[in-house]
Amino acid sequence: MIIQPIPNKLAVVTLHDASPYFSKRIFEFTDALENLGINFNVAVVPFYHHKEDLPRFPDFVANIEKSHRIIGSLGTSCE
Repeated sequence: MIIQPIPNKLAVVTLHDASPYFSKRIFEFTDALENLGINFNVAVVPFYHHKEDLPRFPDFVANIEKSHRIIGSLGTSCE
């Protein structure tokens, strides 16, 4: 069997457990991925540890939406 190289590399990059609690790190990663031209999506926890309800953090949500990133809801995070 001959293995041929794949001309286009493919990977799915998802940043999980995104919440305002991790916003500094999330945006460091998203900025780096954007600078590298890597497509990604962000899986958001809408009510992280039953404390961080997303409507209370409009700047966090706006920053994710601003770059047209895909937002996926993971429900609540386990402690």
